[in-house]
Amino acid sequence: MNLSLILSGISLALCVLFWLFAGAYLKKRTGEKRILAEFREEIAALIKEIDMVTDRDSLLIEERAKRLKTLLEDVDKRIATYTREVSRGLFQEAVYTAFDKKAPSIQREAAPPLPSIRVTEEPIKSEPPLTAQAVALAKAGLSPSLIANRLGMSRAEVDLALALSASD
Repeated sequence: MNLSLILSGISLALCVLFWLFAGAYLKKRTGEKRILAEFREEIAALIKEIDMVTDRDSLLIEERAKRLKTLLEDVDKRIATYTREVSRGLFQEAVYTAFDKKAPSIQREAAPPLPSIRVTEEPIKSEPPLTAQAVALAKAGLSPSLIANRLGMSRAEVDLALALSASD
């Protein structure tokens, strides 16, 4: 009977130890600290993912803002060129009007004779347009005033041709 009591005592001790171990293990796995730690890990992962998406979106927005800025600068250049040409045209028109009022007889008397038309069988040689020539000379390093003198254009026409070619 001693042996059965000893085995019963050992078995009871093992059951108590198992009970204590199982209780501690379950408490550890299902305790507040463990659940809070898991929530914190999940929240940290979500924040990291949101940050990555936000960074990607902000990069896209920055890229589009840069493209918009370059487009606006191009439009500003075109508007400035247009405004400059309109003001030059208005100034020239005012000068011609003032000249016409001061000396109308000079204009009427000094009218150039009509050109005569000559018929030949030689083929007509075509040159590139003046705007293309102006752009080519500008690329060669000539200033707009020299280009205007060389091609027989006004400085405003050269500036307009160069501005339009730069915007294309």
